[in-house]
Amino acid sequence: MTRSRRSVLGAVGAGVTLASAGCLDVLDRGEDTPSTYDAATLEGTIESPVETPPRPEPVQPNRGTVVGVTDRIDSLLADVPDPLTAADVPNGAARREIERFRDRAVRGLDAVRDAPAAANALAESHEVRGHARSAAETVAAVGSTTERRSVVEGARSDARDRLATGADALTYAGIDPHRTLLTAVRLESLLDRARADLDRPTHHHAAPEGHALWIGELAGQVERAVSRLAALDHLSARHRERAAADGDTDAGVDGDPDADAVEPADYEGRFTTALETAREDFREAEYPTDDAGDPRELIGTDADPAREIVTEGVRVVSHLHETLFEDRRRLGRSLATALELDVNRRALDRARTTIEEGGHREATPETVRSARESAVTALQDLPVSTVDPTVGGDFLAAERFRIASTDDRIHRWIEEDRTVRLDREYALYTLSAARLASFPDAWATFDDRVENGE
Repeated sequence: MTRSRRSVLGAVGAGVTLASAGCLDVLDRGEDTPSTYDAATLEGTIESPVETPPRPEPVQPNRGTVVGVTDRIDSLLADVPDPLTAADVPNGAARREIERFRDRAVRGLDAVRDAPAAANALAESHEVRGHARSAAETVAAVGSTTERRSVVEGARSDARDRLATGADALTYAGIDPHRTLLTAVRLESLLDRARADLDRPTHHHAAPEGHALWIGELAGQVERAVSRLAALDHLSARHRERAAADGDTDAGVDGDPDADAVEPADYEGRFTTALETAREDFREAEYPTDDAGDPRELIGTDADPAREIVTEGVRVVSHLHETLFEDRRRLGRSLATALELDVNRRALDRARTTIEEGGHREATPETVRSARESAVTALQDLPVSTVDPTVGGDFLAAERFRIASTDDRIHRWIEEDRTVRLDREYALYTLSAARLASFPDAWATFDDRVENGE
């Protein structure tokens, strides 16, 4: 990456400026003693909850597929005796682990059934199937470990054969480039996570290789992979069907029923060009990496809130940069990462500017509330909605969850009557607000590239 005189912390260039001026030994040290706050002072920090709609799904599975998934989970759970007794599994530790697997599957099945849409239910189901299969297979392996290990390893081999042709289900063709891109992201994620399921070394914290619990753990990994590969095939087919149907619909938009149907366009070339352009821009850009140094030296202050903001911002930007330039990263996911990186580097630049101007020095209940209000306000009037089946809508839905997650932590502290510091929570709200304020400009650049391949 090209590095200029500001690029030690490109978007946080204050450190280099201070260094050039010989001022690093005159840092603003902030407060000498970190402040803590009890539950009573935290009351009112969160005035109203942030809505967290499900992340947008560009393709909906048919209802029969979801029913089949829940039936599969029910069938696996039916193979686990309830209650589970010593007669079923003599080892008490093994019984507790099986019950843990089962409890997770039961709770997860409720979430699958309560999901707002079929796509969300299918997305929730993969981990649940894994827990249910682990419970059922561990019970089956008690007393017959050799036989069951052979069966499960055979299933893993079959899944690896299917994985070898999984890329055939990936598609970058469609009618709308943004919906097609998000579809590609979802399909690539299913394929990559199935590969991770099958490649991950099998380990159970309470049992050695070959033990019934180890076999159950392996079976869960295989079940997750099989589930994701099946979803990959189904959603890929559904996307192709939708694209063909949308093409037929678009043919008559001008009132000409005899107009030819619009063929789905192959956007792979356009997406590839867009990604290459984004990568080239980032190679030339000025933004931080993890080796940028001590944040106190980079921003000219030792104040904990400012340091927390920069440390977290640098961590995220550095991770996204490394991810974007991974050789094995797939096209759709890489392009989505390019948007995330652009938003986060712009956000870090905003935060740095405020720090240079003397802001972000205190993390009190009042400043935390203000930072949160800024984030919530920034959720309004964005160019993309969280219901839009686009990478932008997906990003904004995730941002809402990040804000809500910080809210939940503060609510827990109040309920538990804790006394806490607020530096990290202030930083997280501040970065959320900065990302949301930066999103429109980043999206305009991204949208132009996706629409025009430039």
